Amino acid sequence: MNLKEKIPNDYKDIINKITKAASLGGYTVYAVGGFVRDMVMNRIPNDLDIMVEKENGGIEFSKFLSKGLKISEPVIFERFGTAKLSIDGREIEFIMPRKEYYDENSRNPDTEIGSLMQDALRRDFTVNALFLRLNDMELVDLLNKGLKDIENKIIRVTDSSAADIIFSQDPLRILRAVRQSCQLGFKIEEQTYASMKKNAFRIKIVSPERIRDEINKMLECQNVSQTFKMLDELNLLEFIFPTIEKEKFVRYFFEKLPENNKTAVILAFLLGKKSDKILTGLKYPKDFIKTIVSVSEGYEYLKEHNAELTDSQIRKFEKRYRNVLPVIADLCFLSDKKRFDVLFKKINEMSLKNELIPEREMFSGEELMAIFKKPSGKWIAETKIYVEDLLCDNPKITKEETLKEIKLRLKKQSL
Repeated sequence: MNLKEKIPNDYKDIINKITKAASLGGYTVYAVGGFVRDMVMNRIPNDLDIMVEKENGGIEFSKFLSKGLKISEPVIFERFGTAKLSIDGREIEFIMPRKEYYDENSRNPDTEIGSLMQDALRRDFTVNALFLRLNDMELVDLLNKGLKDIENKIIRVTDSSAADIIFSQDPLRILRAVRQSCQLGFKIEEQTYASMKKNAFRIKIVSPERIRDEINKMLECQNVSQTFKMLDELNLLEFIFPTIEKEKFVRYFFEKLPENNKTAVILAFLLGKKSDKILTGLKYPKDFIKTIVSVSEGYEYLKEHNAELTDSQIRKFEKRYRNVLPVIADLCFLSDKKRFDVLFKKINEMSLKNELIPEREMFSGEELMAIFKKPSGKWIAETKIYVEDLLCDNPKITKEETLKEIKLRLKKQSL
């Protein structure tokens, strides 16, 4: 199979530079992993990894390459015998063929130089164990299964006799299998799947950040509902999303959600009021968690009050959830489009008629202190809430009319 023509334009110059340097220095270099798999499948590849067939070859060659190209020196990771080098704006990882040794309580292995076959076997799945020798553009399938499994759309561990060891040593591979099955539309081979289920409990040794990253990638897939069903079958949901309402991903399909809000909508829908604790445990960014919590709250409020909302309540709701309103709308339409369609059409009409609360505050804290000649205090926040209530009842109220109402309120409070 000739893969030279399938190298994406973004990587052609990079690979040419690597190949020329390898020829000058007498190195044998391979593109490996998902990059090669995707080219075979006619998908757009990313994350180029280069394997150099020599002890500490990745580190040594990356230094040689950086000098030849007159670019910044590579970042070295001595423990793993790897290096990262930025070429033309792309982060390229350089490695050596290696064997790995695991401690029972960690998925981070110790490594040493290995043969090409040992490197192929230490990888997760056959479809990711293909090597493209860049020196002559020869595709190498040492396991004699990678190309066939791509053709048959199968996810299979590199060594079926060691499936339990493969998943026990690095249980993140269980999530990777689910995710790649989802992304590629591949089935997971029966023995591989059985071993995944058997070793699912080992997921507890994986860092929350790595689990989060895999979940995020799963949420970008087309068949998210099926993916969550698979996680449930593997008994992984109890570790990742405890207390999740399973009937939601059984009854609902997420495939038609807009891509820009998809992750937030799904997480808010599945996790609901408990999203704060679960997402914090998975080390999601605080701003993202705040968004999901806000979306969940807004959605729950509408479920309870939708049919009874007055214009004033709509204005207050829109003002409070303005920053996440599109996400709330997508979530509402996912659960019951017919029920919520009228409400969001009305919000849109009110916006077009300037009948919603303006973005800019009518009075700043400084203005209020100057007008009433009072120092800063709790009264400012209370006054702003009062002004918002006035705007909810009458969005056309003028600044002068509002000021009169504030004066009357403060006068009553002082009596």
